[in-house]
Amino acid sequence: MFNTVKYIFHIFRLNAEGKTIEHWDVIEDVPSDELLAKMY
Repeated sequence: MFNTVKYIFHIFRLNAEGKTIEHWDVIEDVPSDELLAKMY
């Protein structure tokens, strides 16, 4: 559950252009934009 919360937290830390920022480095597997679109 903790990992899920942290994962969601980092998803919302995208910049205005929709590119991932340095905070993604704490997540081992970063899903593709297509996968994120399906999740939400």
